[in-house]
Amino acid sequence: MAKFKAIVVEKADKGQTVSLTEFDDAGLMDGDVTVRVGWSTINYKDGLAITGKAPVVRRFPMIPGIDFAGTVESSSHPDFKSGDAVVLNGWGTGETHLGAYGEKARVKGDWLVPLPEGLTAAQAMAIGTAGYTAMLALLAIERHGVRPDDGPAVVTGAAGGVGSVAIALLAKAGWHVNAEAPITVALTPPAGVTLAKAKLTRADLAHSSPDAARFDIPVSATEAGKKTINAEARFVLCQEQACKPVKETLALAVDVAPAVAAKETKKPKRK
Repeated sequence: MAKFKAIVVEKADKGQTVSLTEFDDAGLMDGDVTVRVGWSTINYKDGLAITGKAPVVRRFPMIPGIDFAGTVESSSHPDFKSGDAVVLNGWGTGETHLGAYGEKARVKGDWLVPLPEGLTAAQAMAIGTAGYTAMLALLAIERHGVRPDDGPAVVTGAAGGVGSVAIALLAKAGWHVNAEAPITVALTPPAGVTLAKAKLTRADLAHSSPDAARFDIPVSATEAGKKTINAEARFVLCQEQACKPVKETLALAVDVAPAVAAKETKKPKRK
C-alpha cells in the first residue's frame, strides 16, 4: 500500500494530537483528481486547526491546510490530466476534507483551477488564499458599482495577509485614502491633571497639513511639576497610493508651572 508523509490531526481524550506521520493512499477521501502537493501556506485558520484553539477541524483524522499548488498525478476529471499544474483555495479542505499539509491530496476537479501562466507554484502560494480573498473583495466592490471616485477605501487589519494584499490591489486599481481620513486621539491624564477634552477627532484639530497635525487642549492641574499624559492615536498613513491604518501610543510630557497669586490691592480709606 502506497504511503506519503503528512501532518495529521487526531482526536484525543483531551483535545487533539498533531504529528508528522505516514498516511496511506487508501485513507484519502473521495475525489476525481489526485494531486502531488508542492506548496501550501499557513493561514490563520490553519493555525487554529493545528493548535485546536477553535473548532475548525470537523472530522478526524484530518490533514490540515486550506490551499495548495501542485501537479496532477492522476485524474478522471475531463478538465485535468496527469502533469497539469493546478491551484486550490478553500472548498472545506483542512476542515471537512483532507487538506494540503501532505505530499498528496485527492479532491474534486471542480475545486481546482489551472496554475495561471507566468506564475510558479511557489508564487501562487505566496499570494495564497489571503491574496485570493483580497481580490474577491475588490471584485465584489466593483461588481456593486463602487469606484475610486466615490471616496476613500479603508482597509482594516492592513498588516495581515488579506489586508496587505488588499492595499496593493486597491492602489493598483486607483484607490486612495484622502486627507480627510479619520484621525482619533484618546488621552489618559495622570492623577491631579484635568483635560478640557480627552477624546479628540479630526474636528478638534487646531492645525493640519500633509506632514503634521496639532491639537490645542487646555490642561489644568492641582499642583505644579512635570506630568505625563498617555495618548493613543489612530490615523491613516499614506505612501504614494497605498494607505494603511496606524495605531501609535505616545507619552506626552507636560510641565505645569506654579500659579502666581494675585496681590490684593487695598483701597485707601477716606478721611
